[in-house]
Amino acid sequence: DIAKIGDLIQQGAMVNETDLEGRTLLHLAAQGRVRSGYPVLLELVRYGGWGVNWDASIYEDSRVWTALEIAESRLYQDNLDEGSYKELEKVRDLLRARRLPSGVEYLWPCMHPEFYGAEADLLRIPGAWNGS
Repeated sequence: DIAKIGDLIQQGAMVNETDLEGRTLLHLAAQGRVRSGYPVLLELVRYGGWGVNWDASIYEDSRVWTALEIAESRLYQDNLDEGSYKELEKVRDLLRARRLPSGVEYLWPCMHPEFYGAEADLLRIPGAWNGS
């Protein structure tokens, strides 16, 4: 229920939970296993994306894949109908836009615990960027 996603996020929904195969919501959306995958991911962005591990990876087919890599691969390999192709393009573009540059761990410098010096342990910044 897309209308309830924001409420769930604000109440602390575990956005990085995985299924039995280690796939997160991002992976499932990229694989086309989430109905309305793009609007679902868009809601994650609208509510700040707190704690979303945009570069979470899974091991599949003898390789490590991020959701972005899955989406890109499917666009070039799958025989998708036009509607599914457009939906997957949007998912891919959103994943590209939210991905942190290689080697960047924090979205903003102020999210790095050392930014605040000795008081860093007193601050709990939501999300996986600070290791919480």
